[in-house]
Amino acid sequence: MKRIVLASCLAAAGTVAAIANIPPPAQPPENLPETIAGLPGATIWYNYSHWVRFAAVRRAYVHFENSLPASRSETEGDYLYRIGPSITFGTTYQNMTRLARFENMCPPGSRAGSETCYWQYRIVGLPSLNEIDDVARTRFEPAEIDAYLSARSVTPETYAGAGDDLFGQDVAMHPALDAIVTDQVVTEQECAAVREAIELTSTLNPVSLSAVSLPDAELMHFDGPPPPPSPPIGEQFEFIFPLHAYYGIDGEVVVRGGATADLTALSAQLQADVWACLSDR
Repeated sequence: MKRIVLASCLAAAGTVAAIANIPPPAQPPENLPETIAGLPGATIWYNYSHWVRFAAVRRAYVHFENSLPASRSETEGDYLYRIGPSITFGTTYQNMTRLARFENMCPPGSRAGSETCYWQYRIVGLPSLNEIDDVARTRFEPAEIDAYLSARSVTPETYAGAGDDLFGQDVAMHPALDAIVTDQVVTEQECAAVREAIELTSTLNPVSLSAVSLPDAELMHFDGPPPPPSPPIGEQFEFIFPLHAYYGIDGEVVVRGGATADLTALSAQLQADVWACLSDR
């Protein structure tokens, strides 16, 4: 698949320095041991709870990838005709992760692309930090962790902190984390803003199909002043626009960057009114 990644052209819009703020630490469980496997219990808990938070983000991405509706040949119900724009938002505050996608669906028996087809919006995310931390507190077993680390001769000198599967619980943790991942879907019949967002994408300024993007090129223009950039907490946007308009091209345009004023505005214009529909439920 052809991917045209536009990132440098957004620099002129005024970028926000990515300062990786650290979220507040999770409250430890009751009766936290002073030491675990010869290491301070508070240190083990701090790294364990942060590992769980990052594992929750990874499970949200897995869910998002697996949530794509079935194609016409795979289901007798409404089927996926084509994938529309997707917007992903990541930050060091793990619970603020948002993974959204517009999906063009068609009823069973209908011709692909006919007037009976409709758009729906899907957003996958996570609950509050405290709810993620509740999973960590529930799953935190000092004796098991002590045995796991001790069997691997982990010492204060070799302990590397919260790494992938450092505690031997990665796979076992999946069901508990999968249960807290949120997945909301709203159709254009339920929310007119879904169709309006799709129509908005056709008003964006033309994007050159050249692989070279000019630093001073204006990718998008907004009628009103864009909102101020978000606080610099290591935020990252990624917009993917499939090239359906170009016949015979299997490709997409990827717009990637920090929480600049332009990208924050683009996110708001594509999603804010849809979020209002979801909040009214």
